[in-house]
Amino acid sequence: QVVQDPNVPVPRWGLSPKGRERAERFANHAMARAARRIISSNETKAMELAGAISAVSGVRVESGENFGENDRTSTGFVPPERFEALADAFFARPEVSTEGWERAIDAQARVFGAFEDALADYAAARREQGRPFAWAALRYFNVAGCDRKGRIGEFRDPETRIVSLALRAALGLSEGVTIAGTDYSTADGTCVRDFIHVEDLVRAHLLTLDSLRPESFDARAYNLGLGRGYSVREVVETCRRVTGLPIAAPEGPRRPGDAPVMLASSGAIAADLGWRPEVGSLEEIVASAWAWMRGHPRGYA
Repeated sequence: QVVQDPNVPVPRWGLSPKGRERAERFANHAMARAARRIISSNETKAMELAGAISAVSGVRVESGENFGENDRTSTGFVPPERFEALADAFFARPEVSTEGWERAIDAQARVFGAFEDALADYAAARREQGRPFAWAALRYFNVAGCDRKGRIGEFRDPETRIVSLALRAALGLSEGVTIAGTDYSTADGTCVRDFIHVEDLVRAHLLTLDSLRPESFDARAYNLGLGRGYSVREVVETCRRVTGLPIAAPEGPRRPGDAPVMLASSGAIAADLGWRPEVGSLEEIVASAWAWMRGHPRGYA
């Protein structure tokens, strides 16, 4: 149950009246739904999380029914013990407060959120003008792998993604891959991330594009991933196992903006479009990347 709390001031919006109405509907629905999902998994945090959500959104959240896998947060699942960051970083969308994304965990999250807002505002303007328009946001974290038939792949310089960095180290193109932070509240102390194979991502784009109906003013947002997390140490070990080669992994300090755990629940796109990852494990993802990189250690050069 979600009700307006008279003791909590509603944040300043800086939006048109129609935009404000849309924002209020979003806040009441999305924030309450995600908050109750967390509360149902850890009842002891209910009052604290409700207070954090209330401070951000101006609505009071009370513990209620359980929610299924499709009802995790819109940008990723954060464990209950991270409820303050959950409220500040993942629920404080611009629809809720004009200053919300300034509290997001990193700049990338702020950019993504701002662009989704721009799409929503443009779609609203098109609707008012009677001009058909549809849009979708596909949300994912770590894209990896290459064409499993070995026809195309990628080479980036500088490279920043962990799978490619580890495989470059296996090829002798670098000295190793640094583990950024080993004191997070995870099983092995390193960050945990979800992954998606590039072919599955392409397929999700095509399915989504084919499903959009501009005349109905479709607006969709889908999370994409395997639905399970791999720690940084697990990623490096998987790369060692796939390549059969040593990969140095020196430990370094944390990077600003890294959340301990980020997972994606793809239940919504599975229900709507029948999408599920065909490449279902990190080992398969790494193997496809390794097959390409062995034959093209410096891309097409």
